[in-house]
Amino acid sequence: MNEFMSKKTQTDQQEFNEYKHNYRSEIDKHLSFSGKSHDFFTKVKADYLLKQAKIIQIDTQRLDLKILDIGC
Repeated sequence: MNEFMSKKTQTDQQEFNEYKHNYRSEIDKHLSFSGKSHDFFTKVKADYLLKQAKIIQIDTQRLDLKILDIGC
């Protein structure tokens, strides 16, 4: 990794870490126009993924599913 990329990675990581104490409130602030909370959208995405799993015939009752929501 060159020096530029190393400094950029450090800067990106520092910026990312600034949100660790107020991430949820920042997300809710940006979603406030909708009148719905971050939890609402997380549940909608989880329900959608479960529906898609059933469509492709994954037995969700037998699996211990773990899903990472990266905020996109």
